[in-house]
Amino acid sequence: MKPGDAGMVIAFSDMADVKQGFTDNPRQLRRAVDAIQPTPRSTSLLEALKVASGLANPGRTGTEETDVQVAAALPATLLIYSDGKFDDVAGFSLGNLDPVYHRIGTAEAKNVAVVAMNVQRHETKPEQLQAFARFENVGLETAAVSAELLLDDRQIDVAKFDVEPGEAHGVVFNLGVLESGVLHLKASTGDHLALDDEAWSAVNRPRRAKVLLITPGNRDLERNMDTSAALELAEVAIEPPAFLDSEKYRQQAAGGYDLVIFDRSQPKEMPQANTLFIGTLPPGDAWKAGPEVRTANIIDVDPMHP
Repeated sequence: MKPGDAGMVIAFSDMADVKQGFTDNPRQLRRAVDAIQPTPRSTSLLEALKVASGLANPGRTGTEETDVQVAAALPATLLIYSDGKFDDVAGFSLGNLDPVYHRIGTAEAKNVAVVAMNVQRHETKPEQLQAFARFENVGLETAAVSAELLLDDRQIDVAKFDVEPGEAHGVVFNLGVLESGVLHLKASTGDHLALDDEAWSAVNRPRRAKVLLITPGNRDLERNMDTSAALELAEVAIEPPAFLDSEKYRQQAAGGYDLVIFDRSQPKEMPQANTLFIGTLPPGDAWKAGPEVRTANIIDVDPMHP
């Protein structure tokens, strides 16, 4: 910096953070730079450019006698320190900013990242769970990875594999029957960035959905809603159409149900829930009936006397 120069420091990821406002004190600027830490967030140069432009070339004007008049915009050098791994910037005018790009980091840096982790039910054994993790190697060399999976800080599985440069590798962990817990995936990669070597996923105890059936009487429908399979998934309440006018329904319609089934019944207002209409239409003129669905009677047959 030359005598009389002033500078500011902006750190940016997907958002911009002013670490030090304009000052002519080099020591304060160095302290601000030293305090910047890496984050696991994505990168958007546009956010940093907007902040730099607004602070370097403010657009406020004085309209009252007590307002501070803004000096005319002056050219400013914009020093950008980055590895360049950000999207192209479109629709932005630099104005009086003169950008100078300084590349940091090297293309040879090693990095294997955990880019996805989720938990799903086993395709053929729905009572069991599986954890799926995906790793990507953005480096230039084959990486040897050791992935450790912990449940509530207790190791339950380990996987070792290689990931080729520019390739992805998926890993499946069989969890068996698991109702709840916190899964923590830790990868040993030996690369230069540790922030993306871990992932977490919470397994919550399944909550039964709350279902309300409004019907004037439908034996077959009510019988199906009362099966063990249905009751395992949902708490089912069955009420007559008059229930729609009760204070209890008005209170619970604002989010008390996950699904409301209207069997030949129509509410005055739609509830804040998923809805299914049978033999009627939702309120309002924006709805029309779909094609008629023809049904067949189901008859119990004695297998010995068909």
